[in-house]
Amino acid sequence: MIALRHILGKKMYQVLLTGLLFVALWYQGETGTLWEWHIPDTISTSTVEVRVTRVIDGDTFEIEGGERVRLIGIDTPESVKPNTPVECYAVESREYLKTLIEGKAVRLERDRTDRDRYARLLRYAYLGDVFINEFIVREGYAESVSYRPDTAHQAILDEAERQAKAELRGRWGIGVCP
Repeated sequence: MIALRHILGKKMYQVLLTGLLFVALWYQGETGTLWEWHIPDTISTSTVEVRVTRVIDGDTFEIEGGERVRLIGIDTPESVKPNTPVECYAVESREYLKTLIEGKAVRLERDRTDRDRYARLLRYAYLGDVFINEFIVREGYAESVSYRPDTAHQAILDEAERQAKAELRGRWGIGVCP
């Protein structure tokens, strides 16, 4: 790096470093991490069965051992975010997920990214043959939101949201949320 600084000169070297920092910050914003650049496109999904001990909100829950899990590809209204008012349909979304999975064994499936910036596990969840991420979107308790690079099931989630809106389910019902 010292040799590069001498070749480029002090100003160009600073510009190069600033550019690299900008690219790194942009990448973190897009993917939620700077540390998993090494993951190949051919990563295999792995699944594990766990017991859900507590539902935190409509898209986050805790499992035995205290780990928190954030469901991939969906977003629900905020109900526990600090300094943020409870959003429309947040309580309903949390209670629905609680009814579905709290105290039950679920199968978790990883996509590409292991954890988000809050150290939560990023996973798809299954209760038996039911794809939970899709199910709560299809019922109108969550919306489909793509978080690259974790998009293996995004087309399924997008279609579930389209159906929920068309059928006016949950939060998409007339007069439910402004």
